[in-house]
Amino acid sequence: MAYNHLQIFQKLDAILSSTPRSRLSDITHTLRVERHTIGKAVRESTGLSFRQYRDHKLLECSLRLLKHEGGLSEKEIAVKLGFSASPSFSRFVKRHCGQAPTLIRENGAGTGENRHKG
Repeated sequence: MAYNHLQIFQKLDAILSSTPRSRLSDITHTLRVERHTIGKAVRESTGLSFRQYRDHKLLECSLRLLKHEGGLSEKEIAVKLGFSASPSFSRFVKRHCGQAPTLIRENGAGTGENRHKG
């Protein structure tokens, strides 16, 4: 069966935009396609693997919340994004941006984002 990879990617993007820590197995069930089909759709649309793209979406969400939701603590953001603990969230952000979430929040817009490579 031939799939419309762009359409699959668009649906995947919508899922990851609302729930960036979605598991591939859950998405395959929701979209009713095999994991390799989703992987191919992501690769064709972005050049990234599924995991890289999911991390990209998660980082986008993380940075948006850190910069624009000052009323939420880092722990609340971590929980909201599905991290098991605040230190896990901090490590994720630091690994992708080179800065701790606290510094990103203190420095405001324009920090760290450009270091993410996928």
